[in-house]
Amino acid sequence: MLIKNPGVDSLEYPTLQQAVVAGRSDIVKLLLDHGIEFDYTNFLAENTALAVAVRLGRAEIAQMLIEAGADLGAATEVPYSEWKYHEGKSAIELAKEEGHKAAVEVVENALKSGKYVRAKYMVDAIIDKLYRDPAFDLSAQDKDLVQFLRKQTRETLRHIRNTIFARKNYRFDDPQLIEYFRKRFPSYKPVVRKYDMSDVDKRNVQYMKEIEEYRAARDAAG
Repeated sequence: MLIKNPGVDSLEYPTLQQAVVAGRSDIVKLLLDHGIEFDYTNFLAENTALAVAVRLGRAEIAQMLIEAGADLGAATEVPYSEWKYHEGKSAIELAKEEGHKAAVEVVENALKSGKYVRAKYMVDAIIDKLYRDPAFDLSAQDKDLVQFLRKQTRETLRHIRNTIFARKNYRFDDPQLIEYFRKRFPSYKPVVRKYDMSDVDKRNVQYMKEIEEYRAARDAAG
């Protein structure tokens, strides 16, 4: 039986996050057993399932997600999109404030064990860096970045690549992209104008195109 995740490549609220919010550990287990993308986020669900579980005090579900390989950084780091909502507090900090001791303990034990390594890269951090730093060169990072990006959804890769154009206030043909960057970055103003691509921008665009081509080929191969 295949489990559909309506959040992938769409603006629907992801199935896994819905199960977490509802506290349905049985459904979470079913989804994980069938290979759902547990670190997926989108326009509506800006936090991963693990971050949601920790914030809501779903300790059992948080443990399941961590053991499945969910990125611990989602609970300990602060996504750019969350700064304006939670004053720069991470999911684990919010859980402490709410008194969710069991969920906090799950994360802290995972960190202490060294068994579950926090990811070196986070999508939010990459997008934020690309938008704010015109000199940030993806191709100059280590080879682990390639492996990280190859695991991301096509929609996520599209957002990363288009961050370069958003920084230049490019007016996208796709209204959803305009809305995505308008919501994410208050300084983004979609305008129609000519712009110059720096050498770094060109390298970054090519870098992301190669990642996207790899992902498309892998998806086509099944």
